[in-house]
Order: sequence, then structure tokens, then C-alpha cells
Amino acid sequence: METINPTLEDFEEIIAFYPTLNRRDFDPIIEWKGGDKIEDNVNFMRWPIYDPVVKEFLKVADKECWRDHHFNQYVVSKMITSDVVVQCADLPQIKQMISFCVRGDKFMSEGYLGSMIKDGHVSRLLKRLDKLKNLDM
Repeated sequence: METINPTLEDFEEIIAFYPTLNRRDFDPIIEWKGGDKIEDNVNFMRWPIYDPVVKEFLKVADKECWRDHHFNQYVVSKMITSDVVVQCADLPQIKQMISFCVRGDKFMSEGYLGSMIKDGHVSRLLKRLDKLKNLDM
């Protein structure tokens, strides 16, 4: 599969989420649903209700230009938690980390993206993309 690179408009669209997602008082999860016990030893799974800004970010971050279908989950999980790695990451590495966040929310655990936002990992990726947008254009 051929890699699609983001345009300047794609960079600006995703970077525009930085001011909101970087706010200390921003809570990406409005509330949790589920988790109810319906009978002995049977519980409904919990799931997050995301803030509309997070839902919109998820749509943008899931665009083909930000996807990497072939990343090593273990390696990327270490990369994304390292400030130094993120500050020096190139576009393919940032795409891997964005894909990791999006896929983590779908396949690893409910609310994963919320925790990545709350812990500042997504903000650091967006800040790095702001620096890369002029280099990669």
C-alpha cells in the first residue's frame, strides 16, 4: 500500500486541536457508561463518552494521511512516552504514534485515547507536527 502524506491543510487541521487538547482543565471524557452488573459474575463493559472535540480529533487523526498500518506496538508504546523521542521524531514516526493512539482506542482499551490526551502525549505529537509542517512541505 502506498503511503499518503499529509498536505499543509492536513497539518493545520490536526494541529488546530492543540490549544484545546493541551489545556490542563480539559477532560477528554465527559462520563463513563456501562459497568453495570446484570447478574452474578456478569457485568457490562464500561465505555467512555468523549467530549465532542475528542470525537472530531479522532475523525481527523484517523484519516489515511495520518495512518501507519505497519508499526510495532511495543516499540511505539515506548516512543510515545519519551519526550526526547517525540521532540526528535520524523513524520513517519509521528504517523506511527498517531496510529497507535487511534488503534489503541479501538482495540486495546476503552478510553485509551482519553488517557493519551490527559497524559499530554497527544499534545506533544501535535506540537512536533507544528514544527514538522514547514520542513515536510
